[in-house]
Amino acid sequence: MELLRRSAVVDYDADNIAAYAADPADVVLIVDSYHEFTDPVELLRHLASALKPGGRIGVVNFTKRGGGPGPAPEERKDEAQVVAEAEAAGLSLVRKETFLPFHYFLVLGRDSADA
Repeated sequence: MELLRRSAVVDYDADNIAAYAADPADVVLIVDSYHEFTDPVELLRHLASALKPGGRIGVVNFTKRGGGPGPAPEERKDEAQVVAEAEAAGLSLVRKETFLPFHYFLVLGRDSADA
């Protein structure tokens, strides 16, 4: 089992995320909060710029069909919309995991050759 050597919880702010590009991340994980972002395309653009080559962004969020914990279904964001927003930010869907009963898990990567 590989241990995490360095991890950090970061409060995203459009004004401070660029500072993390100096020390790029292998992985960024967004859990149960994507539906709250006011400008997800801009967020994903900034996060992509803070990734190492080949880095990934994971988005785990509540399914639109409801059930389980989380916000009301009308407040949830459909996974197809997340993929469209990722594409608008220069990212693409690398993988979709289906093992979670009330969530989707999308793995995003940069479209460029270094992804």
